[in-house]
Amino acid sequence: MTQRTLDMHAAFAAPALRAPAAARRLVGAAIAGSGAAVLIAHALGAIAHVAGA
Repeated sequence: MTQRTLDMHAAFAAPALRAPAAARRLVGAAIAGSGAAVLIAHALGAIAHVAGA
């Protein structure tokens, strides 16, 4: 194959190789987001307890 053909194959294969990294970032963001939601829920519960609600 010529170099141009090899470059085209590499360019088309690159998104498939990057997909697992993107999935890991997405899962990491989801875990961080859910952790933040839990912290907010605990903080609101503490505020409600202090306010006497």
